[in-house]
Amino acid sequence: MTLMRRTHPDRSRQGPAPRVDPSLDADEVSDAELVARALAEPVRPAFRALYERYEGEVYGFLRRLLGDPSLAEDALQETFMNVHRGLVSFDPARAFKPWLFRIARNAGLNTLRARRKSAPLEHELEGDGESPSARLKAAELSEQVRDALDLLDDEDRALLILRHVLDTRVAALAETYGIGERALRKRLRRAGERLAQALLKTGGAQ
Repeated sequence: MTLMRRTHPDRSRQGPAPRVDPSLDADEVSDAELVARALAEPVRPAFRALYERYEGEVYGFLRRLLGDPSLAEDALQETFMNVHRGLVSFDPARAFKPWLFRIARNAGLNTLRARRKSAPLEHELEGDGESPSARLKAAELSEQVRDALDLLDDEDRALLILRHVLDTRVAALAETYGIGERALRKRLRRAGERLAQALLKTGGAQ
């Protein structure tokens, strides 16, 4: 299956993106209905609608996790190919977005494991805040915070990006990780503590 590629400012590979069938009126259709249509329609305009709905958000997560636009693009394509293959076993009673980000997270982590770089990752995170976790949102992260992120394991980095950069709700994150909210909050707390410890090592904690 060939997926569409939408234009991103920092992507090296750009081109016109095919548009969703205008008769679909995708903006008015829920994820669940798009999934049902994607399974039923041979030309899959509904799957294109799902891709266009989430492509930017998934790419942003992967770009921040991987620190490389080319790797993020490859992981994005892997994500949606896996989504396409997995739709037949998707439980329509569950929300689509957490399932999608579980696949994206796995694709990103697999990419990191397969193509570990010697150079530190250059994360581009946005926002503001004072606490170690909130500092992930700073418009221009200090060198110390970037170094601290590079000291975290891949799972912690992915979790903190999903929660504090993409502002993913705890409930949705718990579904993405396949655990309860209490366990997810505990994992977030521990990841935040490890970030704080890493900041101390890099001199970034106040």
